[in-house]
Amino acid sequence: MTDIQGIAAGFRFTLSIAGEDGMQGSFSDVSGLRADIEAVEAQEGSENRFKHRLPKPGRGPTLIMKRGVLTRSGPLVAWLRDTLEGQSGQFSPKDLTVSLMDMAQAPTMQWTISRASPLKWTLGRWDDRTGEVAVEAVAFVYNDIRRVLIPRDPAS
Repeated sequence: MTDIQGIAAGFRFTLSIAGEDGMQGSFSDVSGLRADIEAVEAQEGSENRFKHRLPKPGRGPTLIMKRGVLTRSGPLVAWLRDTLEGQSGQFSPKDLTVSLMDMAQAPTMQWTISRASPLKWTLGRWDDRTGEVAVEAVAFVYNDIRRVLIPRDPAS
């Protein structure tokens, strides 16, 4: 990882699924790692000068992760297939950990994501004449996100 005065430059993200051994996927592009709270306005009886703005739970954003298409399977692919292609209509939310890895493959930042469910799988443009890597995107909805603090080595 390139670290210029504490600014992280990511090289790859990994995804782990709670209850599964090890890392379940490596991704080059991640968006939707955010937490926010919505505000609702409330008028107070005879107070006409202002309205109170009160917090309420926000709507969870969509986590989107992109990577080159894999030709092998595993727990992540099985979960995506069961949820998105399954005939039962059953959703099985899972807790996830997304890690930003440095050049030494050590996590520099992590987020835990609660009760995630696959929402969509997309295969990007695939043109065999260009020699470009085919990219797939996976979208998840989730309930909550928490940033995990990773202690820094004071020597670095």
